Amino acid sequence: MTSISTAAVAASWGQRALARIRLCRRRLTARLSWLRVLATAVVKMWPVTIVIALLTLCFLVPGLASIQTVEALLGYVRFGAAVEIVWIRYIITLGSTILLGAVLRSCSRRLLSIGGQSVPPSLAIWLSRSSGYLPLAAIAFGFFSLRGELSVANPFGVMAAGLLIVYLLQDRFQLLTRWFLRPNKVGSRGSKSNFGTVGWFTTFVLVALLFAFSERDATALLPFSLIQVSQTLGPINILFLACCLWTEIATSLVILSRKTRIPLVGAVACVAIITNVFALNDNHPIRRNDESNRTDDVQPAFGKWLGSRPDRKDFPSYPVLLVSAEGGGIRAAYFTAVTLARIVDSCPRSANHIFAISGVSGGAIGAAIFAAAMKARPPDPSDARCDLQSARSHRYEDAVSEVLSDDHLSPLLIRMLTGDAFQQALPFSITNFDRQLGLEFSLERSFLRVFKKDVLSEPLYGFAPSVQFPSIPFLFLNTTRVEDGLRVTFSPLYFRTEQYGGADDWHAVDYLLGPPISAAAGTSARFPLISPPGYFVSRTVKQAVVDGQQTWVPDTAFVGKKNRYVDGGYFDNSGAPTLLELYRELNQVRGIREDVKFYTHILHIGNYPTCEDTKKPSGGACKIMSVESARSGLITDLESVYDAIFNVRSTRADYGLKQLFNEVLRVASVHANIEMTDHSGTDKQYMERALRQAGGADEEVPQYAGFLFPHSDA
Repeated sequence: MTSISTAAVAASWGQRALARIRLCRRRLTARLSWLRVLATAVVKMWPVTIVIALLTLCFLVPGLASIQTVEALLGYVRFGAAVEIVWIRYIITLGSTILLGAVLRSCSRRLLSIGGQSVPPSLAIWLSRSSGYLPLAAIAFGFFSLRGELSVANPFGVMAAGLLIVYLLQDRFQLLTRWFLRPNKVGSRGSKSNFGTVGWFTTFVLVALLFAFSERDATALLPFSLIQVSQTLGPINILFLACCLWTEIATSLVILSRKTRIPLVGAVACVAIITNVFALNDNHPIRRNDESNRTDDVQPAFGKWLGSRPDRKDFPSYPVLLVSAEGGGIRAAYFTAVTLARIVDSCPRSANHIFAISGVSGGAIGAAIFAAAMKARPPDPSDARCDLQSARSHRYEDAVSEVLSDDHLSPLLIRMLTGDAFQQALPFSITNFDRQLGLEFSLERSFLRVFKKDVLSEPLYGFAPSVQFPSIPFLFLNTTRVEDGLRVTFSPLYFRTEQYGGADDWHAVDYLLGPPISAAAGTSARFPLISPPGYFVSRTVKQAVVDGQQTWVPDTAFVGKKNRYVDGGYFDNSGAPTLLELYRELNQVRGIREDVKFYTHILHIGNYPTCEDTKKPSGGACKIMSVESARSGLITDLESVYDAIFNVRSTRADYGLKQLFNEVLRVASVHANIEMTDHSGTDKQYMERALRQAGGADEEVPQYAGFLFPHSDA
């Protein structure tokens, strides 16, 4: 009896265990089936899914696009004595978020209900409602997350709450959705848009035509500029409106493909791939002037420059300033221009002593704006003020600050998301679709608005100091050639430096004409991914004797060769290598002409703080370096490739600066008849020791140079 009861109990337990296993399997199967249905629905509504992923990366995932998003959202307020909301942009944002929510809701319902594998109506309604609320959640979260960014009165929390309230009122009373989208009853086959596919395709064609016939100050012969329109909208609104347009276009193509069984989306993708692979639609040429300007070599130009200085007789040895400006986006442009402008505001005479500025990326833009300001508003030569510790005037600083405070991202972004996006599917190029024009035209318009003179659109080759404009510096703007990785320099001077193993010169590509100043600075600042690589087909000429006369003829070895050019920071982000080569070139003048006496001073405008040995610059501050020991493994091996390339790019800038610094000390020691043997200590200590050993080598330097130039050659 005992054995029978035990067997019965065991059988009962076994049956219960099997029942539980079957129940768990059914539940797991049901959940997996539900996940498969959800995944199918997400894939089926892929145009909406892409927009959701984009908004998630921009607003809801910190670290991926947080810096750019914060900068864009900060444009909703003005900074000053009181922080003020830019109401027109904020009100447009209310409308654009509501519109995008209605578009995503409409598109998701149509995509889930027409063609393909069927999706449960309850899931379709849930997904469409969720997608409709996502733009609101993204932008509200973006505003709310900025509450800690400002130390003064902060309106971002109120802006986020206001956005939620307006959206809830709209959702309750269907203010916009009632017109835009005729809501259907539960279980109906999709929702019908009052605006319709025809309306969206008409909008698509209209936007394409506007950009195809847009110029800097006019659009399709109409007296309004798309630059100004984009700056009024702002980057966030441009992103939302572009998402509306492209989501509706993609949805219409997908639905039409399902109905006709013609792979229209695949056909468009194939055309885009073919045209891009064979470069049939490359619309990113570097602009060229129509005005011919002859150039000069560095040494003859320096002799003419030195002889034309209005205060030349005031100094037995003339102080010459060479400036390098580091890259770093719009922040570097702002810092470079404002730093140089503040120096001139405090010491107007110093503008006549700046011979050249070597700029990279954002530093190139800042250098170009400062140099253009020196021509638009020449400093008063009779102003003898020179106290860098106090600035009673802010004439130049306020002006260049106003130029760079304008929104220069939106004009580039609106072309990127509309005209340049259209270009990808066209088998021919439309130059006006080039998104780089947005940045260059925006800089030109802002400078013209502030200074009332259109200097930035002038030819770079003709932009040189003269008797009338002695304060104009020579610009050396650095870019990188894609095909060979060589540093190429835009300058009014002929500056091919093979003897130093250095840069190539734009004159080797285009000898007589050259680009406008804005295009040269913009080419140096073709930021990765945001700005496209620019191309140029060489038009090089050379000197030759034709019919007994010396003239210019095409150089067949180079004419017709197409190369692409990107941000100068790919090669070096400091601008120091070009300045080092220029510094060596000027030092040769001493050996050629003993009667020419001058001091050469170096000013480097950086974009990161100088940190102690145990710290490194990160996000504008010094942070303690990691002390973790090196690890090994497959993941670490893959990470090391990226980390090494990225860190070498940063270290390369420090290397260039140290080369320049050591060359200056070498020349100073030669002229002071000293020898530097102690290289210990920090850079600051080394420099101070070098100056002490040099004794009175810099005593002849004018009084204001002590503030500008911590070291000089004698």
